[in-house]
Amino acid sequence: DGSITIYGVNESSLPHNLYVRDASGKEVGKFIDLPTRGDSGTMELQVTPGEYRIVCLIPGHTNMDVPLTVK
Repeated sequence: DGSITIYGVNESSLPHNLYVRDASGKEVGKFIDLPTRGDSGTMELQVTPGEYRIVCLIPGHTNMDVPLTVK
C-alpha cells in the first residue's frame, strides 16, 4: 500500500473532471473538478498495487481514459 498524488490541469475550453477507478470500476478517493481553462487540482490517494484508470466522466469525453499501473 502507498500514497500517490495525481495533478491535473485543464488546457481546454471545455470542462473536465478526473476520477480514478479501480479494476472493478469503483471510484477511488475524491475527483478533481476542472470546469474552465487553466483550472488545476491535485488528489492524494492511498492505493494498493494494481491496475487503475483515470477518466473524465463528462458525457462525450469517453476518449479521456488513461491506464494507471501501481507497482
